[in-house]
Amino acid sequence: MKSSSVRSLRLAFVALLAIGLASSQGCSTNKLKRKFNKIELDMTEAHVDEIVAGHPMENCRNELNPKFWKHLGPPDRPCKRTPAYVKIYNENDEVEGDYSIWVYFDEDDLVVHKEFKGIMK
Repeated sequence: MKSSSVRSLRLAFVALLAIGLASSQGCSTNKLKRKFNKIELDMTEAHVDEIVAGHPMENCRNELNPKFWKHLGPPDRPCKRTPAYVKIYNENDEVEGDYSIWVYFDEDDLVVHKEFKGIMK
């Protein structure tokens, strides 16, 4: 009897721990998603940096190869105007299954496109 109740208690503890970890990850993702939703087209790079303050950036500013531009720019691509660079903002722990914000800027440092992407390692 004692060993089965100890096993049940351990199982309950593991389940609660898993639920707690999942909910804390969800909070972080929701916070990042709310910040993503505040980013608007034609917003300045400085304004975006203010919105996502506290989230680490990957390599700060990634210049895009001009050959890559044609795959992103108008008329039938996702970006409003041709992007010159992208900035990637991550969740603080950055593990597989987390999300990141990708913001594409033109040569005038204005937002032309944004994406909310899952992180895969």
